[in-house]
Amino acid sequence: MSKLAKSRRKISKRRWWQLWFLIGLNPFMYRVFNVSAAAASRTRYMCAPILNCHNCPAALLACPIGVMAQASSIHVFPFVAVGILLVGGVFAGRFLCGWVCPIGTIQELVYKAKLPKFGIPRPLRYGKYLVLGLLVIALPYILGEKSYGTWAYVCTYCPASTMMWGLPRVLFKMDWPSLGALIVVGACLVAMLFTFRPICSVLCPIGAIYGLANKISFLNIKIDRKKCNSCNKCVKACPAEVNPLKETRSGDCIYCLECLQCDHLKVNLRAD
Repeated sequence: MSKLAKSRRKISKRRWWQLWFLIGLNPFMYRVFNVSAAAASRTRYMCAPILNCHNCPAALLACPIGVMAQASSIHVFPFVAVGILLVGGVFAGRFLCGWVCPIGTIQELVYKAKLPKFGIPRPLRYGKYLVLGLLVIALPYILGEKSYGTWAYVCTYCPASTMMWGLPRVLFKMDWPSLGALIVVGACLVAMLFTFRPICSVLCPIGAIYGLANKISFLNIKIDRKKCNSCNKCVKACPAEVNPLKETRSGDCIYCLECLQCDHLKVNLRAD
């Protein structure tokens, strides 16, 4: 089997893992059709390591970003949420974004539409750090519990929350999300058609945390500098617009393994 065929096989395996986690993290799908059902789950005292709205009745685990924002508003340190993200970040980095995150899976499926594709300007990619610092930590902390459900609260506009909880409510109960939430999710859905994972690249605070963790995580991509002939095959293959020749620990790398189409790259499991 050629290197390219093996790479495509791994990519196919990734798609199966993504779909499995999409269902596995949201096993109570039947509840979506009855939005009056209690959204609480006995398992939601534990956070998922990725963005997955726990307001959605289908969700199995709590969203660490929602937990962090709420904890910040009541001036309590979210040990469980932060601990889960730190462990996930140190061991896997944004691998969790590429293989586990349901919102990432939805974005990639929408991106398959046969339309022109565009890159995301580099400055916009710093937006997720602004969301993390401002809407998840600073404003909820400053405004306190008054921030919950207002313009200063991250869950108010979170596209994951609107897609997984707000839109089903529209379909089955005619209970509309806020205008701001609809504008954000509408812009994200349009962007998904033309750009690769715009929510992950520009808005997701978990992407910001794991992007920083990519610098130190045990899992990383290694390039054989002695054999590399600068063919740029890895650069052209990367949908996240990462240049492995310059930086194999980029904060934008989601470990989709497309770059392994080149013989001179491999997955490395050491923090070096």
